[in-house]
Amino acid sequence: MTVEAVCHASRQNCEEPVRYLSEFRCPVEATAFEAAVDDFLAKVIARLETCGGVGQDLSTLWEEVKAERDDPAESVRRRLEARLGYDPDEAPEEILAHLLELSGEAGEAALDEIAPALSGTATGIEDAIRKTVGAAHGKGVRVAVDLPSGLRGHRVPYGTPPWDWGRSLAGAAREAWGLSSDGISDEELTRLLDAPKKAFHPDSGHSPGIPFGLAVREGDGAHLKLVFGKRNAPGIRFEAARFLADHLTAPESDAWLPATKTKTVRQKMQRAFAAELLCPIDALDSFMNGDYSDDRIEEAAEYFGVSVLTAKSHLANHDLIPPEMVRI
Repeated sequence: MTVEAVCHASRQNCEEPVRYLSEFRCPVEATAFEAAVDDFLAKVIARLETCGGVGQDLSTLWEEVKAERDDPAESVRRRLEARLGYDPDEAPEEILAHLLELSGEAGEAALDEIAPALSGTATGIEDAIRKTVGAAHGKGVRVAVDLPSGLRGHRVPYGTPPWDWGRSLAGAAREAWGLSSDGISDEELTRLLDAPKKAFHPDSGHSPGIPFGLAVREGDGAHLKLVFGKRNAPGIRFEAARFLADHLTAPESDAWLPATKTKTVRQKMQRAFAAELLCPIDALDSFMNGDYSDDRIEEAAEYFGVSVLTAKSHLANHDLIPPEMVRI
């Protein structure tokens, strides 16, 4: 697991008590990040103690944090509170209990992805949980995924950004499945997933009100039930590809495979995989033929069966158009 560390240098005339000098963005191993925080706080507390014991409150609070972190059950609760956006002891007990109960069914790692996608009031979160459970237990599009030997558990060198991981996995998948270097039609995608012909129709496999897309692994491990959160054909195709990425990489203990709007490593990897699987950058750039106008991008999006936003983001991520164009 990694943490994306982002630092922006403070303005020269900044009057804040703490100024940041560096400008960087880089992935850091989570255990290394945690160890650095531990070391920093230990040094701060030691320094405050040499100044007459003014750091007693911080020292007491930090001891409480370490005790909770060392308690497996309490650690899970605190992590869940944070992912829901609550301060310690502020999350409604009913919500925590409901989610902890779901952990056994959905999978602990899956729950870590689902919690940040549940936002709003306590009533809104409970409603979203209820709809998600209903979707997981209800109807969907049943597909069969043939995972070539060696593709499951695809890994990349430590420190590889999630977007590079996703693109690498998509390339390996395309090669393993013998796909051409061009985009993937609906017919090819349905064959790949052994799905019904109308699987990507806007009325297929949609559960009203579900806050995100969800795939559910069935007992044999070879079949998935897809419940789409999107309601348009390009969005459904993109979500189906994201489910594929998650099925290839998620822990085996995860029965639920969520495709959310959050910016976790897992979700970023899914999006990068889906973009490269459906719309390979080389094929996309060839289609553009040097014309990166909005009209040409719209034509490309229609040709590859993706959204205009996906096409623009894919081009921008490969420095073929400026990032500003993505927001237009």
